[in-house]
Amino acid sequence: MPEKQFKPIFKRLWTWILIATLLVWVYPIEYQLTRILFVFGLVATVGGGVILWWHQKWIRFCFIVPSCLLLILLCLPGRKVSPEELEKDYTRSLRWFHGTRYVWGGENLVGIDCSGLVRKGLFWAQVRYGLRTFNGLPIREALELWWYDGSADALLHGYRDWTTRLFESKSINQTDHSLLQVGDVAITAEGIHAFAYIGDETWIEADPDQHKVIVEKIPSTNSWFERPVVFVRWKWLMVSEHQAHSIHHSKFTIHYSILIRSTGSSMPRCHEQRGRARPLIGSRGPGSDRSGVCDRCRAGAGWWHSGRGYAWCRG
Repeated sequence: MPEKQFKPIFKRLWTWILIATLLVWVYPIEYQLTRILFVFGLVATVGGGVILWWHQKWIRFCFIVPSCLLLILLCLPGRKVSPEELEKDYTRSLRWFHGTRYVWGGENLVGIDCSGLVRKGLFWAQVRYGLRTFNGLPIREALELWWYDGSADALLHGYRDWTTRLFESKSINQTDHSLLQVGDVAITAEGIHAFAYIGDETWIEADPDQHKVIVEKIPSTNSWFERPVVFVRWKWLMVSEHQAHSIHHSKFTIHYSILIRSTGSSMPRCHEQRGRARPLIGSRGPGSDRSGVCDRCRAGAGWWHSGRGYAWCRG
């Protein structure tokens, strides 16, 4: 086919790919297929644009330079990320979505759901942090967050080791917020709803009943704040190992004293695993009685109660 006949067809095809890519990007609900289509569409749009307008320098510049900058950012050397700074970026990113309408499965400003809010907020926080500090590590980790979907239930059970389980509570309203840090996530015990803590006893959530993202300060009359919850922490927001040991040890001491007062038990039942058990650090896993360090409170040697799936801790 002569070049003059081929070029108009190629331009129309390129235009349709561009439109489809933009629609996939704007559409709030993401699946693995839509992510694959978006990546394919992005590559095809840039590559096709370079081929079609190669002889026009300014258009070629507009396609090539941003693409090269993106690749450079992705390849930047990784450095340690400051959890404290990332917390601030996370809070800002979460507040971007305030007022966004609730869409089940949504993950952008057109519509978002509860798990999409806590994940996409962290995604943009990592991108912001990486761009501000010229650090490639958080940008690559943000892409991992985007590529792998994770429901509230998945985050509750430590999907891809993204989260660490902290403790359970009868409700957010009844929780001692001094045990929390900004960026912690509360998930209902059934694994159906998630909230993000933004400090000063204030939470942000994509509320399915109010059909939008809301900010609530406790005590709240919202029914979601009266449900049993489990608190988890993103691995990227964990402080240093030494500080983590101190923090978790203090939390363990508090919950141990509460348990003794309420049950009279002489040994704390540390972290009941509802449905999925996780091994103690240093142990051989479920069923082994080898001592290890509890992977949540890190308060001391522990062991598995193999028959019931409980992780116990000697503190």
